[in-house]
Amino acid sequence: MRALTGLLAAAASFVVMIPAAQARDGNPVIGRAIFVRDNCVTCHGGRAGGGFGPNLRDDRPNDDTIRKVVLNGTPTGMPPYRGLLNQRDIVNIIAYIRSLRDNDEPVFTHWWEFIPDRPSRCC
Repeated sequence: MRALTGLLAAAASFVVMIPAAQARDGNPVIGRAIFVRDNCVTCHGGRAGGGFGPNLRDDRPNDDTIRKVVLNGTPTGMPPYRGLLNQRDIVNIIAYIRSLRDNDEPVFTHWWEFIPDRPSRCC
């Protein structure tokens, strides 16, 4: 029984580690494009400095919080993006938020130059 418990704990810790590793592999340019395309700028500001929504430049949440809020929204006004963004999109958004205040922070305003439209939902 102890061996099974230890194996399950090891497997659970591996699963938790995967999203953090993926976040490091995200693309901040694509994350910025999604941030602009999906109107995150409306509440978080053009360079994520805040406005109606929180300032992400100074008070950056951790990766797990970003993932949960993007998927589920918040009671204070953030809409949920579950079903609209895939896991790769979220990893790229996390990479963009991590890039804020770096020398390589992407700041363009025309998302269509970098990624295609969101795929339409089908069947």
